[in-house]
Order: sequence, then C-alpha cells, then structure tokens
Amino acid sequence: DPLLPKQWHLNNTGQGGGTAGEDVHAEDAWDITTGDPGIVIAILDDGVDEAHPDLDANIHPDGYDFYDDDDDARPQYFAPPYHSTDPNDIHGTCCAGVAAACGDNGQGVTGIAYRCRILPIKVWGAPNLAPNSDIARSIRYAGARAAVLSLSWSSTASDTVRQAIQDVARGERGGKGVLVFCSSGNGYSNSVSFPSEVDDAIAVGASTNQGVRSSYSNYGTDL
Repeated sequence: DPLLPKQWHLNNTGQGGGTAGEDVHAEDAWDITTGDPGIVIAILDDGVDEAHPDLDANIHPDGYDFYDDDDDARPQYFAPPYHSTDPNDIHGTCCAGVAAACGDNGQGVTGIAYRCRILPIKVWGAPNLAPNSDIARSIRYAGARAAVLSLSWSSTASDTVRQAIQDVARGERGGKGVLVFCSSGNGYSNSVSFPSEVDDAIAVGASTNQGVRSSYSNYGTDL
C-alpha cells in the first residue's frame, strides 16, 4: 500500500525524524495474523465514512447512529466526495483506519488488523456527545456484535456508562467478554479521564515517533 512507509507507528525506520524501532512491531505481528473477518472492531465515535475506498470492504453492515437514532452511521457533515465538510467531524474515520483499513490492496494506508471488520457506531456529532443513556445503549449494542470496542473520547463520569462497560467486558461472547479500549484523554493531566478510568476498560495514551509520552496525553497509574 503506497502510504505504508509513512505509517511510523507500524514500522518506524526513522522517517520524519523519529527513532527507529519505536513502533508496534506490526510486521512481526503480521507473521502471526493480519486479522480475520470473523473478528469485529466497533468504532464508537463521530461516525465512519463507510464508502471510503480503504475501508468499505471491511465495513460491518450493522452500523448505527445513536446520536441521531437512525441507521446512518456516517459523520454528521458527510458530503461526498470530500466526505466531511467539517474538519472536526472526521475522527471516527481515522480511528477506523488505524484499526482495520484494508491492507495489501494497493491503495492508501494499512490498518493494524487489516482483515478484521469495522462496526461504525456514531455517538457524537461535532462537538457534542449523545446523552449518557444513549451512549450506554451503544456500548451494549456494540458489545453484542464486536470483540473489540474503541472509545476514543472523554466525558463526565456516568454510572450508566460505567455499568455498560462493565457488563460487556465481563459478559458478552459466551462469558469471554469484549475488550474495551478508551482514550486516556488529552488534558495534560497525571490522571486518566472517564471512561478510561473504569476498571474494566483499557486506558490508552499517546506516544511520539521518538518513543516518549506525548505532552498532551493523560497518564498515571490507571494507564
């Protein structure tokens, strides 16, 4: 794929001033697996451009918009061919690409698990999140259909959302549960934000191409 050499997080050779080897060692992982269509990754975000040429073959058909309560899980300001008319409304598409953009197809970028499928779940439209009750519904909906949930946003603490994360992390897939990954937040803080602070969630922070913590990324013992 032509843009793979620029994806330092997959294979850092020092491009862009980075430190060689500071990456996720994707090529070693791909020797074991490149993913499987039977494994679904739910992207709970501001929508996903389902027709994107580097995503469309991996899109799961059960996507849903819990922000507007309809089955159109595309970004709020979706307008082909530019895809979105608001630069603040393209986050979910990028997250979907990092997770499972189609790989080895001769175009664009490569997702880390590029043979898995993507379940688009819209929970916010720039700049507002859906009510906590709807977010909880979206987590349960995604948990019943996916093995991995990606929540790359922060909000005020909610017992309703917390319970939904706990329930899907412990009880779905015949008792095996699902993996719930949450952004630690971008608040320059030494404590992670909600919902990454939930015990059943996996809090994810950001690092640079030189292998150090990004200054904005929240950290602390819960990371």
